[in-house]
Amino acid sequence: MPKQLILFRHAKSSWEHDVDDHDRPLASRGIKTAPVMGAWLAANGLVPDLALVSTARRAQQTWALAEPEFGKPVKKQDSDAIYEATAENILAVIRLVKKAVGTLIVVGHNPGFEQLAMLLMKDEGGEADVRLREKFPTAAVAVLSFGGSWDDLGPHSCALEHFVTPKMLG
Repeated sequence: MPKQLILFRHAKSSWEHDVDDHDRPLASRGIKTAPVMGAWLAANGLVPDLALVSTARRAQQTWALAEPEFGKPVKKQDSDAIYEATAENILAVIRLVKKAVGTLIVVGHNPGFEQLAMLLMKDEGGEADVRLREKFPTAAVAVLSFGGSWDDLGPHSCALEHFVTPKMLG
């Protein structure tokens, strides 16, 4: 059975607070869109076995708002290593995931997510592919699939199954 990797960029954060970047909370728009994206994932049968979540406050809040939409608790692992990380560093964290995990969701940040998605996906030129290459906005979700195990994950090894943004869902 193919593995599924869901890259879920944190929802819109607020710049109104005088805090370090790591501690920035979600903006009201982010609070509204995070559960919408979780509901879309659940409605499409994309329920993760494991969530790797950046330790940044906005990523933690995004997951806290999206996870209830799955209707069951999802095992969560916080990861400082995906905060402000390069595509290669995020990939290194993903490659350590246990083989038993079939669907993995990673909640984190750009530009690492956009770069990672482009690194991993095959150049198929579909509509989702074109949209992802234009922009990976806040709260967007990229769903990639591939055969093999997590430690096999590498350049151009994945098919981009979906790329969904909050604007697409209304």
